[in-house]
Amino acid sequence: VVRRHVAALRVAEQRREHRARFPLLPVLRERLFAFMPNTQAFNNTGQPAMTVPLAQSRSGLPIGLQFVARMGSEAVLFRLAGQLEQARPWFRKVAPI
Repeated sequence: VVRRHVAALRVAEQRREHRARFPLLPVLRERLFAFMPNTQAFNNTGQPAMTVPLAQSRSGLPIGLQFVARMGSEAVLFRLAGQLEQARPWFRKVAPI
């Protein structure tokens, strides 16, 4: 129990030091998350991810579905993208402006 408490205190101290060294990091993180909220988790973990426009809204705007693979499995996503493109081609679709 004491070891866990000491470890928790060390982690808290490291967080305080980190915040002192990088005071703008929380602000930048919040701005970036607001800009691209759906990709942050995968950007942070380094996992390959892709968004594919598989649907359209009533007004004709593309609706993307996001797919994620294990680290180092980019080829899985490329194969999936090829299969989806054959099943539901999106190359020539243009959203109305």
